[in-house]
Amino acid sequence: MRLWKRAAATDIVISGSAESRSNVAPESPAPAIAADRRRAALVLTAIVAFYAVFGLVILAPEAVYSGDIGVKYVQARALAAQGFTSLELPYPGAFLDPQRQFFPLRPPFVMTASGKTQAIYSPSAAIVQAAAARVAGIRGFVMVSILSAALILYCAVKIAPPREAILVLVMLGIGGPLWFYAVSGWEHAPGVALSTAAFACAVRRRSAFAAGALLGAGAAVRDEAVLLVPGLLVCLWMVRRDWRPLVAAVAGLALVLLSAAAVEVFWFARPAAA
Repeated sequence: MRLWKRAAATDIVISGSAESRSNVAPESPAPAIAADRRRAALVLTAIVAFYAVFGLVILAPEAVYSGDIGVKYVQARALAAQGFTSLELPYPGAFLDPQRQFFPLRPPFVMTASGKTQAIYSPSAAIVQAAAARVAGIRGFVMVSILSAALILYCAVKIAPPREAILVLVMLGIGGPLWFYAVSGWEHAPGVALSTAAFACAVRRRSAFAAGALLGAGAAVRDEAVLLVPGLLVCLWMVRRDWRPLVAAVAGLALVLLSAAAVEVFWFARPAAA
């Protein structure tokens, strides 16, 4: 009898403990995801700080990597000095050399538009760079590139799964060429930043129109970004499985590109697609 009672009591305890375990809610993954995001934010901040120290302290921004950066700097300074109304490159020695035989900038870096000498580079990029150059000179170019690289990394984190965010940051921010473009002062980084933001909008199911507009802005800054249009449309289709977001993205893209073309032709008096 005693053995039977003990066995019955044991069964009750075991069944009660099993029932209590079944009633316990599974542990939420939210704290782990939040911790992953905090660690990713710290890594992103450290990488961008490295860019800033390397590009603005260790390197000398005044010693440009490529000659075309120097031409773009002259273009940006001229645009800012003329109140963003003209891309003409002024020639201080014109009173001695009216025929510009000794003008230091030569084709293919410059062209003649409406009787004025202009650099061949994107007016959209020049507007952004001119605002930065007015504030900080040639260092402003590098600051724009660093901020653009930070945006690229941020958007990449938003696209990546939380558990893989740090790996993506390290591979993209240090293991690839992004660090070089982040400290070089080119318009490559702003163009890629806008394009990456477009894909982040698409993947995270944000406005398809905004995704197209961002990619259009990236293409206005750096022409090659327009090659990403098919990829963006495929991405939107895979996420939405609906043709209407594709139409919205194309509309946003076309609006920005047409606006940039109108500014180029009617405001700066340049040939279309110059």
